Amino acid sequence: MPARPTLLVVGALAVVAPAAAQPGDSNSGGGSSALPCSDVAKRGVTEAAFAARVIELVNAHRRSLGLRRLGIGRALTRSAALKADHMARHGYLSHSDLSSRRTLAERLRSCGFRGTGWGEVLAVGQRWPSAVLRAWLRSGSHRTVIEAPWPRYAGAGVARSRRGDLYWALDFGA
Repeated sequence: MPARPTLLVVGALAVVAPAAAQPGDSNSGGGSSALPCSDVAKRGVTEAAFAARVIELVNAHRRSLGLRRLGIGRALTRSAALKADHMARHGYLSHSDLSSRRTLAERLRSCGFRGTGWGEVLAVGQRWPSAVLRAWLRSGSHRTVIEAPWPRYAGAGVARSRRGDLYWALDFGA
């Protein structure tokens, strides 16, 4: 059987929010019909080792540029894991949730993030953490988020679809 080609589709939008547009302090989903972040552990998010490796690789890249090392943000990790799992289950690539159209800010808020700014990069199809980082760094908008000086924390999520494709989400926050 021939090997399936690796997809090189990368999310087309990287979001960075200024402090004035930060998610609120509420842990609610803002009335959204999307699943709350607390459900992520129950939903079978996979590939935790790949998620951890993505953060390591991003930190190595940032260190090579003289940028600060990012700590692991629990709320950001919950948000990224939920996003990767949702995309893998429903076969889409977007910063907004497919069915509810919940925004990145709403998802971060429901996961407990209360920072002053945020960003996100997404991808699907890369088989290894090093491959997804290379794809993100080839995209100007994604590279801008990864190399931004303002983030202090990051969280990653990776989930495998029923077809075997990996969905990647990397959230940043300050």
